[in-house]
Amino acid sequence: MRTWWKYFGRDRSLAILLAREDGRLHGIAPLFLAARALPFVRGGVGFLGATDVCSEYLGLIIRRGYEERIVPAFMQFLFDHWGDSWDVLRWTAILANSPQITLIDEFIERRHLSAVKRDGVMNHLVQLASTWDACCAALPSKHRGKLRRITP
Repeated sequence: MRTWWKYFGRDRSLAILLAREDGRLHGIAPLFLAARALPFVRGGVGFLGATDVCSEYLGLIIRRGYEERIVPAFMQFLFDHWGDSWDVLRWTAILANSPQITLIDEFIERRHLSAVKRDGVMNHLVQLASTWDACCAALPSKHRGKLRRITP
């Protein structure tokens, strides 16, 4: 993120939120606040890494099982503490099956806000063998031979 921030952080402010309970970290919102980008818009909130050359998957980083408490808390904080500095919440590249999407939608609906939602990110899954030997055994013999030549 340091390199991304160096080149894309101009005219933006870091806005990293942490969610802790009993001294334990349960969530991180790696965000930035952007200055006015469009007429009639005060500014926007986005994920660090969110540009044309961004990370494949973005989103809130939350310990499993804490999403229902932390997502609404992060959203409430954005409105209560920084709401005067932004109009657009542009959160892109959240996994399509992430529980965060549902929780964000519920928050938006409860607040009677308007939102534009686009299809989420397609997930790719590659099932790997449980051991290195099993992984090599699953390869065609031509690839196993190449692998033997390049690995010590």
